[in-house]
Formats: sequence, C-alpha cells, structure tokens
Amino acid sequence: MQKSVVLFKKSVKALRNVGFAIIGSALVVHSAHSISTGNNLPDIGTAGLSALTLEKERDVGDITMRQIRGSYPLLQDPALQEYLESVGYKLVTAGSTPVHPFTFFLIKDPNINAFAFFGGHVGVHTGLFMNADTEGQLASVLAHEIAHVNQRHLARRMESQMDMQAATIGATLGSILLTVLAPQAGIAALQTTLAASQQMSINFTRKNEAEADRIGMQTLVAAGFDPYAAPEFFGKLAAQYRFASKPPAFLLTHPVPETRVADAQLRAQQFPRKAYPQNIDYQFAKARIEARYSGRSSKAVIQRLEQQIARKEYINKDAALYGLALAQFDDNDAKAALETITPLAKKYPRNLFLVDSLTDINMKLKQPEKAEERLKGFYGYMPDNQVIALNYANILIEQEKSEEAIEILKLYRQSRPDDLLAIQLIGDAYSQIGNTGQQYSAKADGYALMAQYEQAIAMLERALRATPVKDNIEVVKLEAKVRQYRNELARLKTL
Repeated sequence: MQKSVVLFKKSVKALRNVGFAIIGSALVVHSAHSISTGNNLPDIGTAGLSALTLEKERDVGDITMRQIRGSYPLLQDPALQEYLESVGYKLVTAGSTPVHPFTFFLIKDPNINAFAFFGGHVGVHTGLFMNADTEGQLASVLAHEIAHVNQRHLARRMESQMDMQAATIGATLGSILLTVLAPQAGIAALQTTLAASQQMSINFTRKNEAEADRIGMQTLVAAGFDPYAAPEFFGKLAAQYRFASKPPAFLLTHPVPETRVADAQLRAQQFPRKAYPQNIDYQFAKARIEARYSGRSSKAVIQRLEQQIARKEYINKDAALYGLALAQFDDNDAKAALETITPLAKKYPRNLFLVDSLTDINMKLKQPEKAEERLKGFYGYMPDNQVIALNYANILIEQEKSEEAIEILKLYRQSRPDDLLAIQLIGDAYSQIGNTGQQYSAKADGYALMAQYEQAIAMLERALRATPVKDNIEVVKLEAKVRQYRNELARLKTL
C-alpha cells in the first residue's frame, strides 16, 4: 500500500530533545534489567510489584509509545506490520502466559536494533531484517525481547534501586528509556545519572540478558523455530563488529561476548539439528525492505536485482523477483512491475505481500475495478486483516465510494484503534463526503495517539463548530471525547 501518514507528521528529533516530556514531572521510577538466580524462573508474580504495578507499567508503556509515534519514523506498511505481528504473536502464544498484551511495531532505520519497554511494546528496526539471514534469526531476537517483557526486567531493575532518592530515580527512568530507544544518547545520559552505580547497572544487565537468552531459546523452540538461529545470529554480529569503533545499536544494549555466543550454542545443542523450510513471507518481507526502505534509489535496486537474477546469485528467486517488481513500480514503471509480479501472484494467489503490491499496480495503471474485485473477495473472509481492510478502503476512497470505505474503517478501528493509517484514511473519506466535523475528529484521534492532547482538543473544538447543533448525537460524542482527552492530559501528571 503506497500511502504514508501525513496528517500528523512531525519532524523526527533525538529522544533527548523530545525529552519524554512526561517523564521529568510524572514518572519517578527506575528501570531496565535485573537479577536472575539459578536456573529457576523468578517469581514474576511479585517481582517488581513494589516498584511498579502492572497497571502503572502499562500506563508508562502507553505514554512512551505515544511519544514514539510523534518522534520516530515508524513504518506504516500494513504488509510488513502484518508479517511482524504474525511472527511476534506466534512466539507470544508459545511462551509463558504474557504479563501484558504485546504490541509490535517497525521503525524505518537501517541500524540493527530491536528493543522492548514497559507494557509489552516491542520495536524492530528495518535494519534487523536486512541483517537476519533467516526467519529463525529474526524470531530469536523477538523471543529474547518478549522474555524481557514477561520477566519484567525493567520493573525488577527499579525494585533493586528503590533505595535511590526519588529525584535520581526519575532521572534514571528517562535515561534508561532513552538507552533502550537511542543507545548512544541514552548511555551517555545514564552514565551521568548513575556514575556511582555504573558497575552494578552493568551486572544487572548481564544477568538479565542471560535470563532472556535462556527463556527466549525455550520460546523459540516451542514456537517451531530453529534453535540454532540464535547462536548463528549472535555469532554473525560478533564477527561482523568485533573491531568496529561504532557497533550497531543492538550491540550497545545487547553485548555479545564470546561466552554469550558459546552459551547460545550449548543451549541449541540440546535440540536435534534438522532442516527448517524457508518461509516465503520472510523472504518477501526482507525483499520489500531492501527494495523500498534501504535508502537505495529504485534504479540502483533494479540494476542490482537484475544482475542477481541473471547470475542466479539470489537466496530465493521468487523474493528477488518480488523486490524487482517493487523497485520497478517505485521507478514509475508499473507495466514492468505487473509483468514481473504476475507469475508470482499465480504461484502464491493468497499471499498478502503480493495482494498489497498488485493493488498499488492496478491503481497506477488505472485498473481500480480489478483491485476492488480482488480485495472484496478477500474481505469477505478476513475483514480484520490490516492489509485487506486498509487497501480495500483506500481503493474505495480513490473511486469516491467513501460511504462504503467509512463503514469498513469503522469496523476495522474497533479492533485496531491505534492504527494511524486507518485514522488518516477515515479522515480522507469524511473529507471527500464533506463531513468536516468527523474529519477534524479523526485528526484529533491522530494527535492523541502521539500524546499531543492540546492539539487533539483544539481539533475537537473545530469539529464541534463544524457539526450542526441539530446533530445532537455527534455533538454529545465530540464533547465526551473532549473531556476524555482533557482527562488524559491531566493523567500524565499523576502517574
């Protein structure tokens, strides 16, 4: 789907400039990683509870996620998001009972990194896909981050430091969240804040990393992924950046000494080696990121992929062809893209990556009827799927069938209220039919999702002025939303 979120676009700033504005005044807690004793799992039912309740942890995670939406280049790509969630939730359901509902999101950043923070949020840089050779390697990193969340390492670390003065604890939370999200800046801030306890912090991190490695491996195997993928990926990173003066962000927060690689290898050896088939969805996801989000020009991508295909230097030919089709489309050659992707669509008729790309191609070639017919068929049995629902709504809007699109998006937002792309689309649909009040209301929802509540309230006030008084039900709903966002703004000061 070729559509980016622009209604609420805000320039990307370093997290220290964003400042986690809510942290300085509202959050007087500490975080990051904690102690694991022996081989038994810690009592996570009580661990960290005296420092941070589960409810408070979710509140902190929710607000942090809102700050990230307004400050980081989140990737609004339904096909990639759907794939990431499919892997993430497969791991979540295979592991121990989660302490939080999980949220997975992508950041457009070529650096190798993945991170987890309060409330079950897991972020993944596109650079991780570009450097992981297999789906198992990607899954091994996600399993590790899921273990951090389920073991409540951030909350447990806070508990270990409860003897710190409140002011220092508050400053430390900001520094540690910054370290998770922007390691170079965060480590500098953390060193300033915790100069006296720096060694203790390092020790807690090492112990938690070992615990997350162990539990992550168990989850990886339970979900049906290759256990040897973990030591393979760790070993690859260790060898690739052994002498680098500036290691990737992932290695700043997840150091990989030789002992860690060896431990991962020993854990994997408890399981028999066997062949794991390639997942074409992972290969398509990797190809999509390399073709569209690597920073290379579409012409450069086309040249490289054509050479690889001619010389048979690809890992997976179908994935190479898919990447080529995307690059051709991005180079404004939709006819060539259609010719390249058509055999793949026949081979994988229900693959969502191909459905998404074919929709873009049909639109570019002025063939919206073909895309609408295809998407209508899929929507009949998977209405909640983000690739199908968002593409279908977008096609309908392009054909000025906004009333139908609004119904689809209303239903979709019941299960995915935090989808910024859906909010933009429904705003576009309301604008097309001249419903200015609901258009402003949608913009308000977008601002709220980035913790910009004052802007959200201003938009709702505009929505109220644009809504006829006789439309009493909508007026009441808008007034209720104004009260909600004012309460949310006040709540930031009470966490």
